[in-house]
Amino acid sequence: MRVVLALLAIFSIILAPPAGNKIVLEGWQLATTLIIPSITPLIFFGLLLDALMGRVRLSDSSGAEASRYRSIIWTDLVLTVGLIVAWYPLVSSLAG
Repeated sequence: MRVVLALLAIFSIILAPPAGNKIVLEGWQLATTLIIPSITPLIFFGLLLDALMGRVRLSDSSGAEASRYRSIIWTDLVLTVGLIVAWYPLVSSLAG
């Protein structure tokens, strides 16, 4: 599930629509103007939740398992920052 979440985050980063883009209700642009913007908040909070749960598991781990959870946490946080950077122009244009 972690891999699917990471892939969804990467697709959301790549397919982030530019600011001021209008919603298209047919064709392939439906995905980039309606579907991706609606699931991106779920992906965002899913990454943060996975990072939090990785931190919880890290506190009880040692050795190779602790290293694995550290890499999971960093991957989640890097993808979260990527989402923020990719979606900031659109969100800031909506805010005013």
